[in-house]
Amino acid sequence: RRLAGRAYNKPVLLKMTFISRVALVAMTIALLLNLNTVVLAVLLPILISIFRGLDAVGAVAWFDVISKMFPPHVRGKILGWTQSTAFAAQFLSSFVVAWALGTSSPAFPHNYALLTGLAAACVLASWAALTFFIEPRSEAVSNPLAQLRLRDHVGHILKTDRSFRLNAIGRILVGGIGFATPFYVVQATKILAVP
Repeated sequence: RRLAGRAYNKPVLLKMTFISRVALVAMTIALLLNLNTVVLAVLLPILISIFRGLDAVGAVAWFDVISKMFPPHVRGKILGWTQSTAFAAQFLSSFVVAWALGTSSPAFPHNYALLTGLAAACVLASWAALTFFIEPRSEAVSNPLAQLRLRDHVGHILKTDRSFRLNAIGRILVGGIGFATPFYVVQATKILAVP
């Protein structure tokens, strides 16, 4: 709601995403310093929460900026290609992860520091790319909270727009794949003896 009615959301996008990326760099440094395991066990979830939380806030501003920069018929193509490219990069990065967690890689925690360092470098490069976007000015709304009743609006869209409803359900179900990750980690370490 706080982003509604602003003439420009790019400053919020850059600020939130920069702080989130600094949290990822801090996580890399904490792993490199090989801090006490209790300190790492407390610090890493906090840093991951900061990274994900501020990235989520930045995502709201990101979609507002994108909606102003590209018309709808072009926006879908651009977002589709960027998602496809991101999935291809994730697949290729799995080979780096397999190496980093293998026997020929540095020992823990340096192998994880390598992975978070690579991730930090990539997201810092993405942040630098964001600085080049030119956000068109939008009309500022004098009282956006009065005009924005988000819960009612979302409820109306979910009831009336079948395509949106199916898309939302599909995204939630695909996101549920994250529940399988711990199983595969346990399977790999206990049954397959992957370090």
